[in-house]
Amino acid sequence: MSRYFDDLVDAVRIVNDSDDVTFLRRVTDMEEIAQKDVPLLTGDREFPEDLRERILTAISTKSLRLKHDGAGYFKPALDRVLALRKSALLDELHSMFHEVAERRIQTRFGPLTDNPRADLTARRAHDEGR
Repeated sequence: MSRYFDDLVDAVRIVNDSDDVTFLRRVTDMEEIAQKDVPLLTGDREFPEDLRERILTAISTKSLRLKHDGAGYFKPALDRVLALRKSALLDELHSMFHEVAERRIQTRFGPLTDNPRADLTARRAHDEGR
């Protein structure tokens, strides 16, 4: 298993005792990394539809940032993040990507793993003929 989600969760954990503003900034930064990579992968035609729907639902309901303008926090997610001092989104994505890896899904660019960035790199290399 990769460290992709572990590293994002660890980056949040190390500021767990910080003030709320610092903590929320770190959660937002780490979630944005996953929110950039994950939809690019789940949008692939070979990504399983059931997992795609669950993952995109998690992003839309558990993300700390509002999607429409990025200016504020999504109140239910904010309350959860501050109460638990961790990102529910990153935890959920981490679990779902373990399921992706456990399914051993073969694609044109190799098996899907629990590391969306590595899968995107493999897909790019395949599509560019490298």
